Amino acid sequence: MPSLIVCPEDAFWLPGDLGEFAGVLRTLGLLGSDWPSGASHEYVAGDAFLKLIMFLGCAPRVVLDPELAAHGQTVCAVRFVSHDNPVLLTSVPLPAARCPGCRRPAALMEDPEPDAYHFCRHCGLQNRLRDLDWRQGAGYGRFFIQLSGIYSHEAIPSDKLLMELQSHSRCKWTHFYANSQSCRTL
Repeated sequence: MPSLIVCPEDAFWLPGDLGEFAGVLRTLGLLGSDWPSGASHEYVAGDAFLKLIMFLGCAPRVVLDPELAAHGQTVCAVRFVSHDNPVLLTSVPLPAARCPGCRRPAALMEDPEPDAYHFCRHCGLQNRLRDLDWRQGAGYGRFFIQLSGIYSHEAIPSDKLLMELQSHSRCKWTHFYANSQSCRTL
């Protein structure tokens, strides 16, 4: 399922209390009730979801209420994903990445090691995989907010949402897109 994923720029940030963090986002209107299946840290979109997530284009087709979805129709859900250590979260296959030095395409192995380095054959710069320009196709961190049912470049988090997240976490936030059914961690 395609997803917009929002994460802190501080790769080590993790909420001290997930319940308190969910409360902040519920008060803001991003989160509604718990997801009907009872999955842990998964929520129905809140009443301000469409103000906090800015859809691009003329007429996005977004289903926010699982009870109103037709059979097989994708419903936007909000899910917290956390890891013990920072991971590089990407779609499969790996999205195109660029060298941050010369901006040329990075030649990557299909199944790179988690802490692998990339040596640019064009400019000679050496970077960790997480430091490449993934062009909003990957993110590095311990904590992610996954907004499922949103296709790549179909929507972005609003400035208000990013400012509220920064106010709560004391670090800036960013976003990327991934296919959550085939996400992998490096």
